[in-house]
Order: sequence, then structure tokens, then C-alpha cells
Amino acid sequence: MIRTKRGVWILEFNEPFMEFLRALSQVGYDMNYEPTITSGGDGEHMEGSLHYKGLAWDLRVRDCGNRARFANELRSSLNAIDDNWDVLYGDQYHLNHIHVEYDPKGD
Repeated sequence: MIRTKRGVWILEFNEPFMEFLRALSQVGYDMNYEPTITSGGDGEHMEGSLHYKGLAWDLRVRDCGNRARFANELRSSLNAIDDNWDVLYGDQYHLNHIHVEYDPKGD
């Protein structure tokens, strides 16, 4: 199961979003964790953010037993599809959430 925080805006159900959901669901299942999408096209993000293009999503991790492992498993799963995925967690901007974005190289 995948949850969403109330009020999350999913701008479009595009192919990257569907790939993200498949990977997120599998990693959540494997780790016995129900992830929560907390931001899509909503919220305040830096100028030019892929959130506003329907290509980035944030996940709540405060209730995940092993946050770093969850981020690493999600990164591995998405990068097995192609190398256009970025999964950020653990830096100064991503301590309380995981940021996932589809960023085609050269676009």
C-alpha cells in the first residue's frame, strides 16, 4: 500500500510516476513499510523544481525503521529501470524526507 498526505497534488499520471509507484510499492512491501507521498506538484520548492513539472515527489520517512536502507533500495530499484532517477536522502536538505525525481539527462 502507498499512502498520500491529505492535499497532495499529483499533476499527472505519466510514465515516470507509474514507474515510481511500482518501485515504491515493491520496496515498501519488501521492507514491510507503508510509504507516504507528502508532496507532488504542491508545496514550496526551489525555482525550476521538477515537482512543478510532475516529475518529483517527496516521501515521509520519520516512521520508517531504516530510512537510509529504504532510500537506497528505492534508488536501486529505480536505477534498474534507467539512470534518469535521483533519490535524495541524508543531506542537509533531505533529513526528514526522501526526494525522488525523474530527470532525463540532457533535457
